Amino acid sequence: MRALLALTYVLVVAQSASAGVYAFVSLGTSDPPLFGIVHPPHFTGAVGTLTIPVCTAVANPELAVPIQDSIAVWNALLPSVGNCASCMRVEDIPSSRPVGQEVRSVILHELGHVLGLDHTNLILGGIPTSYTNAVGTTSVTVGPVRGSSGDHHLPEPPNPNPARIIHWFRLQDNDPIVVDGLAISGTSYTRSRSSLPVGHVWPANANSDYRSTAPPDDTADLLGFPNSQAVMYSFLGERQVYQALGADDANTLRLGMTGLDQVLGNADDYAYTFTFVADCNQADVEVAFVDPETDPDLDLGVLGVTIEGVTGIPQPPNQTQHYFVRPKTGRSRIEMKLNDRVAWDIELVFGDGFESGNSSDWSLVVP
Repeated sequence: MRALLALTYVLVVAQSASAGVYAFVSLGTSDPPLFGIVHPPHFTGAVGTLTIPVCTAVANPELAVPIQDSIAVWNALLPSVGNCASCMRVEDIPSSRPVGQEVRSVILHELGHVLGLDHTNLILGGIPTSYTNAVGTTSVTVGPVRGSSGDHHLPEPPNPNPARIIHWFRLQDNDPIVVDGLAISGTSYTRSRSSLPVGHVWPANANSDYRSTAPPDDTADLLGFPNSQAVMYSFLGERQVYQALGADDANTLRLGMTGLDQVLGNADDYAYTFTFVADCNQADVEVAFVDPETDPDLDLGVLGVTIEGVTGIPQPPNQTQHYFVRPKTGRSRIEMKLNDRVAWDIELVFGDGFESGNSSDWSLVVP
């Protein structure tokens, strides 16, 4: 095995301006680099349940409940439509400072990185966008909306170095939001350009703006699933709350859980479970507030960061590479660091007027 390091920076600044996708690393043996499936800590290629203990730093006991809430969501692994309150596309960042970032949603996103998931949306020229994550994209000609199946990522073939798809999509319909009984495996998900449905030119991703417009300006409204967004979308707006996983989150993880062969129901399938532990000496993941002014791992303009190492199993070119999340070399645990200069809201359960009884932004109200 060859050890590789990766720093996964996540969640762009909320006060201003790599599910569907696995965290990707380069083996350094090809150009462009090879990309693959990243598996959670403790995966070795054998069947079983991977137990991943998580703790909060001694100095931050207030994070215990948000961590346990987020753990419960990932352990349930139940995708949902309408899973996000106050979702906002990164292109619509408000100019005002946030009144409070919901810490559970940030931890939920960060735990997705621990499980091996990257961002669904593309950072282009250092700027986050709602286009679907890709490699080698220099510009995008927009389809019906940003991140839709009609986006043209440039350069296109026959250019010798075209933009490359790294987002695994549903072979039958390229729908990143729908929740149904589809069996997840290498026969139902692909990232092959030639396998896109007729009329589609790129995988779609689940992005949403709760301020619905006509015509739609996000894939959630375009596909008929308002307020639906992948937890692994790399932007968290003020008062935004993820109430559940999206289909891209859960299904991409389930694809990895089919093991090295991507075949469902045989000897290398695995499951996982997060547990919360009080003693960080017994944990794989430690969550803490840190000061970005003094910590080199965290930038001022980032809500949170997960510091992890990756170990890979090299395989012949043009086949799926497999990688395993591990603590970064020289560190005893995977470290999840939250920016302590952000105006965090630790007690918020639902935003958008839930506490005041204002349900105008909700897609469904049940007495």
